Amino acid sequence: SIVEFYERMQKILAEKGVSREAHQTPLEFAYALGMPQAVKITESYNRVRFGEGKLSDGEETEIEKWLTELSDTSDLSK
Repeated sequence: SIVEFYERMQKILAEKGVSREAHQTPLEFAYALGMPQAVKITESYNRVRFGEGKLSDGEETEIEKWLTELSDTSDLSK
């Protein structure tokens, strides 16, 4: 899947007890989290998913870094 990285982010967040509400768009959810990594990943997701863009190698590397940072974050509560 071209948007597998977004699915991975959702899984990481769900494992930490944070899930998107049905009424939230992916970007609304990311902004509500207040986590720059989630916003950047979601912006990349929107571009690839809806703009039919592709990720550069550099973007893929950055996304992997952001996913690791999210995974390593212990407290996602506000």
